[in-house]
Amino acid sequence: MANHGLNNKGVQLFQQGKYQDALHKFQHVVDHDPGNTDGYYNLAATYHRLAMESNNRQMLTQSEHLYLRCINMAPNHVDAHRGMAVLLAQTSRKQQAYELLEAWVKRSPQSAEAQVELARLHDEDGETDQAELHLQNALSIDTSLPRAWTALGHLREREGDLPNALAHYQRSYILNNRQPILETRIASLNRSLRLDDTGEGTRMVDSGESSRR
Repeated sequence: MANHGLNNKGVQLFQQGKYQDALHKFQHVVDHDPGNTDGYYNLAATYHRLAMESNNRQMLTQSEHLYLRCINMAPNHVDAHRGMAVLLAQTSRKQQAYELLEAWVKRSPQSAEAQVELARLHDEDGETDQAELHLQNALSIDTSLPRAWTALGHLREREGDLPNALAHYQRSYILNNRQPILETRIASLNRSLRLDDTGEGTRMVDSGESSRR
């Protein structure tokens, strides 16, 4: 219970930008509970943030070691896989990021989260078909995963398929209504679709060319 409180306090400090104080809390957690995987992840994420802000290679290496330690202790730790994949991509090791996530998918074929993370990486590289394939795989495993529905909604919105994008966003929001950014996006799409229904969203300027044939 005490370590849980320290983790929460450390997260609050991190969110306030007090990274050194957060590090102290997270270090205390793992010192007193070496099996606390969230403590290792939080340490890794904090070192990661500090390393990127200060271009500190030593901190980046420390972050990488901690991410891997967390993954070794908890092979399905979602945040640790995401953090490690981001770190690898940021340090020009994108192929290793793919290998990390592909190994996770292979090791845990029933993990919908693993599929979503691999989809995210493909989407960042503009590989939309591969991203959609992994998102569909995720939803075939777990239809109640909000992140998968949100990500699929983003793909549909980029394609211009606003009705399906809205439907996917709404499905995600029903599953998790603590998504203020998504709530705003749903409202915006609703307005756009209402305008289209009235014809106002597709109104075009009359250039007069039709009278000059």
